[in-house]
Amino acid sequence: MDKQAFIKSVIEGFKQFLRIELMAVIPVILMGLHVDFVAMTASVDINWMFVQVVAAIAGLSFIDKALHAYGKETENKSLISGLTRF
Repeated sequence: MDKQAFIKSVIEGFKQFLRIELMAVIPVILMGLHVDFVAMTASVDINWMFVQVVAAIAGLSFIDKALHAYGKETENKSLISGLTRF
């Protein structure tokens, strides 16, 4: 196993994970914050199950991207297609 290729692929996968987190989980959490500026009240009603599902999808995307990047670095054709194989 090429350690440098593995580390590079994990970093690429982690960048993909962070992209999904920023584009999906943070807006979901912000939608759960209810602020009434007229009455000056605020409430929190976050659907944590939805946040967990989005985080799980981000985790699968991390694995997919890391496998793809590692396959490209090592020229392994079976890994280039990632987790989904298409």
